[in-house]
Amino acid sequence: MKNYISFLLIFSFMSTLKIFIPKFAEFWGKGDIKGLAKVAQQSTKLIFWTSFPILLFFLIFPKPILGIFGEEFKVGAIALMILTIGQFVNAAAGSVGYILQMTGHQKFHQNVVLIGAISNMILN
Repeated sequence: MKNYISFLLIFSFMSTLKIFIPKFAEFWGKGDIKGLAKVAQQSTKLIFWTSFPILLFFLIFPKPILGIFGEEFKVGAIALMILTIGQFVNAAAGSVGYILQMTGHQKFHQNVVLIGAISNMILN
């Protein structure tokens, strides 16, 4: 349950990307690297500032949020805070994976995701 609540943080991330992903491809297709960089910076700023209030809310009120689901869920407040911070870092990093894919670096992105998945399995 805590993990699903922390995913609320990336709603702005995903909805913002739906707007900017075609722009990444458009600028890359035109060869306009400066335009691509500007759009990437704009998207990252927008994602950061729409996710930040949610982060603060979850960090300030984790027990009341989890209390909605029952008193026994309140013990997971620290886990919710950790998951929320992780999701915020993911959102604040911006759309790096999509930019890599849209600019012909999909193999590099594939390798990063593969290493991350293997690391996750080993560490878990």
